[in-house]
Amino acid sequence: MDNVRPLTRDTPADEDGPTRTPPADAAAERALLARCIHTPAEYHEAAELITGEDFYHPAHRLLWDVIGHQLAETKPVDPISLRAAIEKLGQLRLVNNGVLIFEISGEWGPGSATHYAELIHAKTRLRRLDDLAIR
Repeated sequence: MDNVRPLTRDTPADEDGPTRTPPADAAAERALLARCIHTPAEYHEAAELITGEDFYHPAHRLLWDVIGHQLAETKPVDPISLRAAIEKLGQLRLVNNGVLIFEISGEWGPGSATHYAELIHAKTRLRRLDDLAIR
């Protein structure tokens, strides 16, 4: 049993223990949402690669779903309209009373929605593999 290290009560836990955060890219999620708020047509490009379930953060998932719903009903996707739609759903607390929407919309950058969607999808695949490895 040379390949097994002895553990004592004082031995620290491995870094990949139960408190480890699953793979996610919050910056890519926020950047994609900002792109979709400012350029709604990019939502459809990204939606070919990912769904709301690909978002790790619940607030981002909610915002993605609301943007899709607003676009399906040909309603605007500006921060004020999104806040109103989320308020109707009774989920405003999830987006910090709407503050998160305005923060994200202010983070609009030069990247493409497709690129951010690919980053998010890659993290989703890693989370699924991670989940299988834990089981």
